[in-house]
Amino acid sequence: MSTLTTILQSSTISRRQLSLMDIFSIPHTLAQRGFVGVTEIQIEDTLLFPNGNPLFSNKNEIPAFLNQFNQKPFRIAVRKSVYGNATTDDLTRLNGLTFDVTVDNQQRYGKTVEMLLAYLCVQYLSAFSASFGVHVDGSPEGGDFDCLVNFQNSLYHFESKSGSVTNITSDQLQHFLYRHDYLTPDASILFLDSTDVSEDVFRRFLGLRLHQNTTYTIDQILKCKIDGRRVFMIHPGIVVVDIASNGDILTNIRIGMRFLNRFATYDRATMSKLVEPKHLGLDGEILT
Repeated sequence: MSTLTTILQSSTISRRQLSLMDIFSIPHTLAQRGFVGVTEIQIEDTLLFPNGNPLFSNKNEIPAFLNQFNQKPFRIAVRKSVYGNATTDDLTRLNGLTFDVTVDNQQRYGKTVEMLLAYLCVQYLSAFSASFGVHVDGSPEGGDFDCLVNFQNSLYHFESKSGSVTNITSDQLQHFLYRHDYLTPDASILFLDSTDVSEDVFRRFLGLRLHQNTTYTIDQILKCKIDGRRVFMIHPGIVVVDIASNGDILTNIRIGMRFLNRFATYDRATMSKLVEPKHLGLDGEILT
């Protein structure tokens, strides 16, 4: 049983969907695509393990925490807590919930964001399954895959980068592209969870290579707005969503999915053309 399945047993999710998660699990999905050495992260690698905070000895508290963690003010308060610079307002928002200031907990914070992505996809977007902190043998440098999701047998890869955007390097963005190329999911979405993301950050993709074994580089980026939020298509199937203006991650996942579906629908329409009915084995004609 996966870590996420264990957590979701305490949520409002149905038993039927829990069964789907086992049938369409991420390890099974990747095995069907030819990948090996797939392992998933454990809850001890997040902030939500009992030894880290007694509150989480009760697994019923974990979904409630994740629903709050979806909101940016609460997420910022948790981050400040693990870095030791929480203000009085932050502590009030956490309502007595604190975490030890350790390097391990600072790393666990990032893994908890990954857990949140997976949780939201199953709990609210009806994904067949999802997992976080997924290691796949042979994947390019850059660490594990933050979050992998199976939407009706379509594989999606989500990543999130939080904190100061000045810490986001071109090398990190390049590794994001290489991981997409290695996994070949239906789509990859990178969420930038910061306070102010300048357009320069997205331009850092320009000139980066899409594949490790070719010289093809990104030479243009599609910038759009959906419901006032900036969405950037780096390449068909590779999207970056700026969630600085609205830190509700669930809303921004939905924005990214709507954008991808809109683009795919237009792409199919422009690539298609009418065919003679006889080629379909039918009687008829094309009207002009």
